[in-house]
Amino acid sequence: MARKKKIKSALIQELVDNDIYSVDAGWRVFPLVFVPVLFSDKGERLDGLTSFSPCLIQVHEDQIEEGIRESIIHEMFHVIASTMGLDPDEKDEFETTNEYIVIQLSRGSMLFQRLNPKLWDILFRNEENDKSTSITKKSR
Repeated sequence: MARKKKIKSALIQELVDNDIYSVDAGWRVFPLVFVPVLFSDKGERLDGLTSFSPCLIQVHEDQIEEGIRESIIHEMFHVIASTMGLDPDEKDEFETTNEYIVIQLSRGSMLFQRLNPKLWDILFRNEENDKSTSITKKSR
């Protein structure tokens, strides 16, 4: 009988418990994989990496909880930036405005939330509010 790998991170465990193994970008589904070590092509240690061929999001699992959360969100924004038309492999130089960028990021965030509601709730949950709400509910 094969032993299951012990998951150290409560966040990763919660994703597994909720069957969240991918991120839906609308135009492609990116598997979400947690790895023990992660390096760039140049040998630099990374916390996260989004590949577009094949479509894959990798996150270094040996980080503090907030580091894992931030890495997933950071990689999500790489997917959103690609959806906006920013080529992930090229240096994009273009003229734009703050307003244009904010509109695209807000639309990308809304798309992400609608396509990945469970993942969104887990990543953006305010744990302090959750604790105070659960205490308030229990005391009533």
